[in-house]
Amino acid sequence: MNKKAIRWLYGELPRLVEQGVLTPDADAKLRAHYGVVEEARPARLAVIIFGVLGADSNGFATVERLEREAPAGGTALPIQVNWTEEKNGQVHIAWTGLDRFYMTEKKAPAAEEAYRAHNRGANRSCHVTVRVGGGRAVIENLFIEDKPIREWLK
Repeated sequence: MNKKAIRWLYGELPRLVEQGVLTPDADAKLRAHYGVVEEARPARLAVIIFGVLGADSNGFATVERLEREAPAGGTALPIQVNWTEEKNGQVHIAWTGLDRFYMTEKKAPAAEEAYRAHNRGANRSCHVTVRVGGGRAVIENLFIEDKPIREWLK
């Protein structure tokens, strides 16, 4: 199956699971069979802005505001604005540096499957810890149900 067809299939799988047409196990097996496919990226110019970070009551990072220029004070990260929806005021962004998490190749497929199973629909029990410094961010660890991924996979 070509990459475009696999991307389409992956887009349909959550709806099919939600409607009961497929089980979550069948979803995971299909994804394991076809593997990871990079998302198609539209050919358009991106705008880089800066997200000034704060923290919520649980200690998780939040974006307090967006700035066109890197602010002099506070912690800010570059953000790529992909597109906006004026109707509902949404801004769709991509965090630079937060699109990768490294681990051994042997454990990566199981980690990806666990992440998908725990990060869809109402079952969103995943989070990451991120190190921020010098205008950059790096994912330090992935947690599923508050357990580090390496411990989760044991």
